[in-house]
This record gives sequence, structure tokens and C-alpha cells, in this order.
Amino acid sequence: MAWSENQMTISLTAAADLSSSQYRFVTVDGDGKAALTADDGNPIGILQNDPTAGQAATVCISGVSKLYIGTTGALDSGSQVSSQASGAGKIADSGSVRAAIALEDSTANGDIISVVFTGANSTTV
Repeated sequence: MAWSENQMTISLTAAADLSSSQYRFVTVDGDGKAALTADDGNPIGILQNDPTAGQAATVCISGVSKLYIGTTGALDSGSQVSSQASGAGKIADSGSVRAAIALEDSTANGDIISVVFTGANSTTV
């Protein structure tokens, strides 16, 4: 069962309706607002709440967080995780930013697992 702990969070304004995007990777857009990270993007953190446009988005920038896993197939604990389209997590592949390390296995699309967020500007695979 996924858990979170020892988080450092910041608050940003949500750039769009993120009410169905809790536990996904987010980035900072050109206006300084939280937006979902694109495929192979460079996330600043993981969204912890479910704000609508203009509301405060709580973003985990370090620590253990839950993360929504997209269409990645099997993902084992210890795997390096990067961003898929719409901020979902996936197994890090060639050219992607390694933004987190899985603490649990994911066996199905749409799983929510625990990860250690390792931070923006992590190295690419």
C-alpha cells in the first residue's frame, strides 16, 4: 500500500484544472504556475492535492510521495521513474529525466505507488 512521509512541499498556483491529477509529476510553466509534466519532461515535484485552475497546488519537492503510474507495464521497486504524458510515472527510458525511484512494484496501469522524489534536473538515461 502506497505511503508518503518526510516531505518538503511548496505551494504554487495551478495553471489549469488539476482536480483529477493528484500524485502526478508537475513542472513550472512560463507564468510560474504548476502544470502537468510532459513526456520525458523535467518535473519540479509531485502534486499532493487536487486543485482547480487558480487554486493552490501543493507540490512535494523532496521526500517520499505517492505517484500515479501510467501505461508503463511492470515497474519493479528500485526502478528509476520518469514522466509520461500528463505527468504520469513510467519506467525511465533513453532520453528521459530520472525524477524518482520506485519503492514498490507496479503491476498495472493506473497503480499508485510510493517513490522517492529525487528532484528536478536529475540526469537523463
